[in-house]
Amino acid sequence: MGTYRIRQVKKEIRVLGLAARQAPDGHGFDVVGVIYRGRHWLDGVLRTTSIDSDVTSEAVEMIVGSDHNPQIRVILLHTDLLKDGTTIDPSELSKGTLKPVIAMRFKETPKDDPSQTERVPLDLESSIAFGLEKRVAERILESTSRESSPPEALRVAELILSYLL
Repeated sequence: MGTYRIRQVKKEIRVLGLAARQAPDGHGFDVVGVIYRGRHWLDGVLRTTSIDSDVTSEAVEMIVGSDHNPQIRVILLHTDLLKDGTTIDPSELSKGTLKPVIAMRFKETPKDDPSQTERVPLDLESSIAFGLEKRVAERILESTSRESSPPEALRVAELILSYLL
């Protein structure tokens, strides 16, 4: 897989945050994608379902078939937002959509400090960028996150997914 060239990381770069989980009825899996301009503007919401716990191919179809596809520059994926055994292969997602993917990790917060539950710092050392240089991926994460918390696209994708009952 080659490296995608992003010459300048603008303040309002369009990113897609993905979250997935088993459907509430137990049959199939829901996938939600949220398109954000940087950390400021919600541009769109995508949704699909899958009968298989590996939702990679359905996520690719959802993204490629979207009217937003030409404007999406980077796909953001946080493995902790994949619930109930759901999986997405970031490498295959990048190949299928022809877009770079940043698979993120967050640092563990102390379990005895309840004030840290909302703002979990990014762990840039454990995060993996598929198709991007590390320094470009770091600039994208800085541009799309507030105070080293999860990027807004991922935060909103998880909120929307949690209300699909």
